[in-house]
Amino acid sequence: MEELVSPYDEPPNPYLINTFAAINIAVYLFELASPVRSSGMGSSSLPLIYGAKINELILYGEWWRLITPMFLHSGLLHVAFSSWALLTFGPLVDRAYGSFAFCMIYFLGGVSGNLMSFFHTPEATVGGTGPVFAVIGSWIVYLIQNRVALGEEIADRMIQKAVVASVLSVALSCLTPIDDWTHLGAACAGVIFGFLVCPVVPVNVSSKKIFYDPSDNGQEGFLVVNQWPDPGKLFTIFSLFIATLVTLFFVLAPIITEFHLSNMSDNIFD
Repeated sequence: MEELVSPYDEPPNPYLINTFAAINIAVYLFELASPVRSSGMGSSSLPLIYGAKINELILYGEWWRLITPMFLHSGLLHVAFSSWALLTFGPLVDRAYGSFAFCMIYFLGGVSGNLMSFFHTPEATVGGTGPVFAVIGSWIVYLIQNRVALGEEIADRMIQKAVVASVLSVALSCLTPIDDWTHLGAACAGVIFGFLVCPVVPVNVSSKKIFYDPSDNGQEGFLVVNQWPDPGKLFTIFSLFIATLVTLFFVLAPIITEFHLSNMSDNIFD
């Protein structure tokens, strides 16, 4: 007979998720506390001036602008959605993949989203919700890969919640200046990395770990087994992922830049 274990025996790491959320909120408060005017960005703030994704400055060597935008937000609704989604889906992904993999997913989502934005728009952008889309993408992969073990009805319901959260963010982009290219790049990174490292739960397990969705007031439980990916495999795939992103940047950056410059020239003479 299968043994049911208390959902509170091995809770997800609350400090990791709360730390990421706290950093996002703290940086946003710093944005509010340090208003400045910039000739290129209008009303702005110190974090935006020194950390936003600005293509020209990235090409001049400020490569950190492909990383720092993952902690920047364009307004209250933006940071509120980012924090809500992180606190909702973060513990689930942390429990399913492990804290080490969660940090990798978060970082890869941020960088991939900013790189996608760099390739597709010359506008200065921020990408605070990018990592959240990577987290949601990896969570959907886990649900699909383990749909039978988790219970098809519960897995489908959780997928619907993740899709609704993504649609909500797209709706917010109509109200605030949010870069959807960042979301697309981050979501693709989360799906790809999640697929490569996703732990597959055996359908017949000797011990079930019942975990509860923190966003569900009804406390609906579902199966999550702590069968995390091998650290060596994680590091190898993470390194290959980073190497691929770096290669794409150096190969495509000159082409994309020339394309944007030609479009700007055409607009000037139109």
